[in-house]
Amino acid sequence: MNRESSPAGSARLSSDRPPGGPGRGPEDTLLGFISLLRKSGVRISLSETLDALEAVSFAGYDDRDTLKYALAAALAKSPDEEALFQVCFDRFFSRFTVFPPAGAVKTGTPGSGVEGLSPLSRMLLEGDGGVLARRLQETVRSLSLDGARYPVGQAVVVRRILSGLGMEGLDGDINMLSMAGSPLSGSVATGLKESREQLVAFTRDYVKTLLQFAGTTPAEDLNRYRSVGLTRLDEREIETLKAVVRRIVRRLNDIYWRRRRGWSRGRLDFRKTQRRSIPYGGIPFDVSWKRKKKDRADMMVLCDISQSVRTVVRFFLLFLYSLNEELVRIRTFVFCSNLVEASDIFDRCSPEEAVDRIQSGQGLDIRLSRTDYGQAFRDFKACGLGAVTRKTTVIILGDGRSNFYDPEPGILREIHDRAKRLIWLNPETRPFWGTGDSAMKAYLSSCSLVKECNTLGHLEGIVHTLLKI
Repeated sequence: MNRESSPAGSARLSSDRPPGGPGRGPEDTLLGFISLLRKSGVRISLSETLDALEAVSFAGYDDRDTLKYALAAALAKSPDEEALFQVCFDRFFSRFTVFPPAGAVKTGTPGSGVEGLSPLSRMLLEGDGGVLARRLQETVRSLSLDGARYPVGQAVVVRRILSGLGMEGLDGDINMLSMAGSPLSGSVATGLKESREQLVAFTRDYVKTLLQFAGTTPAEDLNRYRSVGLTRLDEREIETLKAVVRRIVRRLNDIYWRRRRGWSRGRLDFRKTQRRSIPYGGIPFDVSWKRKKKDRADMMVLCDISQSVRTVVRFFLLFLYSLNEELVRIRTFVFCSNLVEASDIFDRCSPEEAVDRIQSGQGLDIRLSRTDYGQAFRDFKACGLGAVTRKTTVIILGDGRSNFYDPEPGILREIHDRAKRLIWLNPETRPFWGTGDSAMKAYLSSCSLVKECNTLGHLEGIVHTLLKI
């Protein structure tokens, strides 16, 4: 497709006032949007950026829905990325809808009443919004937004931007015209005052928007949330953390899928290759590989879905069920007062929807009352222990607090003896293990590995460990 073959598209792209944002050309607007998508976790290549530019050259900015569909087709490559795209599009294009105020008052005859005024006053009076927008963008680029995350810092930045635009000259012109006494100068002064108020308000909003779009990089998000206790998150932070988890899982899938491809190909058998190359004068035409089959990780997960650990369980299951199916095979059991299998819910629903369902008990024959680990282990012995083999890794996620019911450590020992590994992940910190109604001390001897698990960093480390087994 030839980018220069569409005069209409070229005309749209040469518009002085694109709807993407103040002081931006259409290409700058699109590149700013793509930058926001990348910060939000959408991977966009150079070729996809060029495709998006071409899509915009035909769709234009006039119709919001047409623009959204055109960009989504070029930039969103999966359901997760499409969801991120929708959020970013609404966030980006809904905020940049107001432009720097210009032409609030007309002077009648071109040039009348404008001579001798400052450049900013002339731009406001003549309605030169394009020049004013470019001046605003140039001024912002010359300043540093560091330290402007708080209201006091933002106020300082706004003052510097207005000063760079020429606010001092504008204020002098308003005072001069107000004191002149003629009807024309009074009208001009009134118009300049209105434009000044609009410009100040716009600049404040513009700075807030820039800071919102600048945001943090995915790495900064990950570092900030890596050590945050998951049980202390509010709903807003949980939604933010879901996006962080998606980025981590995408990276894990890339790493371990490449390794699995290497495993299926095998490692170079240097000696055998060297022997085979003798007939060819030492040239390795016939390469030999040492092949070692690596099966998918076979896991059974038992999750306590009581109120005290539900947030940690949510993110652990999101981690596991977002992994590539070629890397891991999972059967999931959930328990509170009793234990039931929930694997079929994950087969039918997306991971996030499945987690919501099992934590509410929807569609499950589960009693969400007082937690009883002993009953959960008895139920698992009846319905799941027979499927545990020497290739199975059994993972239990819970705090071990059984409300003083019989904890059944003997059944846990049976699970350990049949499984490849028995891993217990406890959201509580170690000093609390064995206190009150906690049965952790009775369980420790039956576990291959016991780990404290209550942060994103803990979960990521555990998933790394599981994929290496």
